[in-house]
Amino acid sequence: MGRRHTSRQPSKPVQVGEGRITNLDRSCGTREQRYTVLVTTNGEGTEKSYLDALVHEPWVSSAIVRKKVKFIKGDPKYLAQCTARTKNEIDFDQAYAVADTDDFEVDEAHKVAKDSGVWLILSNPCFEVWLTMHYADCAAHLNDARHALRQLKRHVPHYSKTNIRYASDFSPRVEEALGRAKRCKEAPQANPSSTMWILIEALRNPSAYDNDKSIDVGQAE
Repeated sequence: MGRRHTSRQPSKPVQVGEGRITNLDRSCGTREQRYTVLVTTNGEGTEKSYLDALVHEPWVSSAIVRKKVKFIKGDPKYLAQCTARTKNEIDFDQAYAVADTDDFEVDEAHKVAKDSGVWLILSNPCFEVWLTMHYADCAAHLNDARHALRQLKRHVPHYSKTNIRYASDFSPRVEEALGRAKRCKEAPQANPSSTMWILIEALRNPSAYDNDKSIDVGQAE
């Protein structure tokens, strides 16, 4: 799909569960904007499985005509670099790179993402924080990924990184997780926190997250 050349005013993000917004004032004959979306992750197990299911939720905007989830092994900076390259080579309209902060230095990853038109989506310290937000607020500091995993298993005792049950354990609670994640201050620097809510809103309303806009969520000054 080729690059778009239409122009429009920025749209307000909508929450999961809200109805789709239609512009009733647009002139006759104007076509609704269509989008192609790339989602990448450096998490081969949990993250890839979760995202594969997420992009096929019924609430994902019908304006997204093509979507792809790709696993890329490497640290957040490398993930951002490869995502940008894939976005340009295959001509995706929007791209989102999903990673953990763990012990990585992410300032360079943010710079690469911002310079190349990629949204960098981070969970601190790991993706299990986002999964826990489907069930409860996360406020107490987490020492590491193992600590986060123990927190998650208080709510989902059978949770397995290699075999997540997205449909039953997480799909019905995505909107709750979105709300909790948005209430976290200074994400993704804050521990715990997650900016996965950006991806959720973008899948719901891609026009609000055009990649030609400034991308600086979580960017350290």
